[in-house]
Amino acid sequence: MLPISIFGVICIHRTAVKQMCCWKIHMAYASRMCMYSKSLQQPKYRYLKNLLAPIEEISYFTFSNNSDVVLSNEALPNSIFIFDGVACDKQDAIREYFAMGGYTDINCFYLCQTYAKIPKHLIHDNANLLILFKQNGTNLKHVYNDVNTDMSYEDFCEPHRCCWQQKYGFVVIDKDSAFTNGRYRKGFNEFAIL
Repeated sequence: MLPISIFGVICIHRTAVKQMCCWKIHMAYASRMCMYSKSLQQPKYRYLKNLLAPIEEISYFTFSNNSDVVLSNEALPNSIFIFDGVACDKQDAIREYFAMGGYTDINCFYLCQTYAKIPKHLIHDNANLLILFKQNGTNLKHVYNDVNTDMSYEDFCEPHRCCWQQKYGFVVIDKDSAFTNGRYRKGFNEFAIL
C-alpha cells in the first residue's frame, strides 16, 4: 500500500507521534536505522535506542553533527535514515540521500515542524510521500502549490481539516499514486474520498 522506496517528509508538532510514524513505515524491512538530530538527548531517542537494542536484526546509529553523517554512497542497503530537527543545519548530506537513496535501497524521512522551512530542491521535490500533521494556512498553501494538480485549493484544504480534527490525525500524500488510487489518505491506510 505504500511505496517500496520512501523519501518522506513528515511535518509534525507532536513528538510522540514522530516515533509511531518512523517505525510503522517499513520497519520490518530495515536492518539499520540511522538518526541525525541535534537533540539526541531527548527521551524519545533514548526510548528508541532501548526499543531497538534487543532486536539483533536492526542496528541503530546516531549522528549529531552534519560532518559525521555517513555519505549516501557509503550507506548500506536496507537502511532507514531519519533527519529530525536539522532544518537550520547544512543540507548537503540530506540532499544527497534524497537524490540518490532510492538507487541504494535506503528509505529517508525528513521531520520538520514547518513545511515551508524544508529546502525545496532535492528534498521535498524528491519526496514521494508527505505525512502532514496540522499545518497552518501558509504551509498548506506551499504543499498545495508543490503537489496538487487535481483540485482547487478549497477542495484540497477540506479533507486535510477533517483529518486534523482527530487527535493525532494526519494526512498522507503519496505523490506516486493516482488521484483515484491512494494519492490522498487519512492516516496510512484509509484512502480519502475527494
